[in-house]
Amino acid sequence: MVVGSVLLAISFKIGLSVAFVVLGLAAINILAALWACFLLPDELLKSLLQITFRGLFRARIEGIENFNAAGPRALIVANHLSFLDAVMLGAFLPERATFAVNTEISQLWWMRPAMACFDMIPIDPSN
Repeated sequence: MVVGSVLLAISFKIGLSVAFVVLGLAAINILAALWACFLLPDELLKSLLQITFRGLFRARIEGIENFNAAGPRALIVANHLSFLDAVMLGAFLPERATFAVNTEISQLWWMRPAMACFDMIPIDPSN
């Protein structure tokens, strides 16, 4: 706070306008936000997915206390009506989930980005 105040006083002393100082602060804030996104990409993705699911599907969480009471090695079984089930679980669970995925599905081109975002273990159901 002190350093910022001193830099602000120096900026006005050398003749910079208020608009230029505000523009500089905005640029610094954008850089700080990008740096935070770089440091925490999982949290950014989870937040964006939560906003999307709440906005489009009106998703809400009920009974999260049961997940916390189950302990550190809880097993959650989804009904898998769609591929969105796993994405929604990954977005709304408080911890990072690991998913078991069919080997054939894990080799599809569109699953590669998902496998980078979530922990997935390919499992052959016929073996």
